[in-house]
Formats: sequence, structure tokens, C-alpha cells
Amino acid sequence: MTVKNHSISTDFLRVIVLFLVTCTLAAGHADAQDFDKKMLGRWYSRSDIEQPEVGIKHIDHSVQEFYPNGTMTEERQVLSKFKDLGYVCSCYIIGDYSWSISGNVLYQKLLAANVTVDFVTENGKDASELEFGQKVCGILSQKKNILKIFSYKIIKIDDKEILYSHVDSNGKEIIKKDSRTQYGMFKYHIREAEILKSN
Repeated sequence: MTVKNHSISTDFLRVIVLFLVTCTLAAGHADAQDFDKKMLGRWYSRSDIEQPEVGIKHIDHSVQEFYPNGTMTEERQVLSKFKDLGYVCSCYIIGDYSWSISGNVLYQKLLAANVTVDFVTENGKDASELEFGQKVCGILSQKKNILKIFSYKIIKIDDKEILYSHVDSNGKEIIKKDSRTQYGMFKYHIREAEILKSN
């Protein structure tokens, strides 16, 4: 009788363990699906970067739009101010990506990108005809990154913002926060007239 009860108890525990494992796997799958849904739409990102050793300041900002079919588009402006040279150079980048989520990791693969000179000013005057802009924007060429996969660990995501981490080219972990937006890059684009007016 004791052996029989022990056998029933063991089977019962196995059922409980199997149930818990199933629930855990289902919860993980649900989280991934939840991330998928929450990623959809537009996100605005901005980084202000200073290189005081060379007298350069950068504004790197973009709008990424995620679609349900696993594709993503990005419009990005990189505005660089060269204090010692008196130049301000704006480069505009349009990129096409594929995207997917596994667990809490977002993967993006760059499929195509086009980098153009937006404008160049020199000491408060238009200087877009200078080759300087071609050289600067040429550095941002994305050709070497075509088909490269980028990964980002999602820390938190809700209807207003996403907090995530990634490893930069120097191997340093960076934590960033992007904001959900209903607007395209047109709203955030810093235009030449604004730069000329500020000088």
C-alpha cells in the first residue's frame, strides 16, 4: 500500500513539473509575441556625441518604423559641427532592414542603405558645393554593413518608450532609450535654414 501511494505521488509530481515547464515555455513564447506587437510602429532615437579632442559635435537621430511583415525602414540624420573649421555638415541616410525578436533580443539586418549630403555650411553661409560634405558623408557609407545583423537586448518596452542595451564598436555596453512617435523624420529633421539662422 505504501509503495502504491509512493508511485501515485511520483506520477502526480511528474504531472505538476510538466505543467510548470509547459507554463514557463508558454509564458516565454507569449513574452516574445508581446515584444513583437509592442515593437510595431515608429520610434524616435537621438544621440548627442562630443569629440572635444578634435572639436567636433554630432547629433545622430532617426525614426525607425517596424512593420508586421518583419521589415523596417529607417530615416536618419547625422549632423556634425566642426568648431575649428567652421563647418556644419548634415548627412541623410535611408535604410531598409529586416527584423525579428527571440526572447528579449531584437535582431536587425541591414538590407540596403543610401547616404547623401543633406547640406554643408561654412561660417554661417551655405557651402553645399564643397567636396567636404562628400568626404564626411562618405565615412558614413553603410556598404560594409549590408547584411550585417545588429542585436539589442530589450530591458523594458511599453506604449511610450523602449529601454535597451547594445555593445558598441569599442566593445562597451551602451544603454539607450527611444521614444514612440507618430511622426516621420520630417518633424525632427534639422534644416539648413535653422543652422544659418543660429549663426
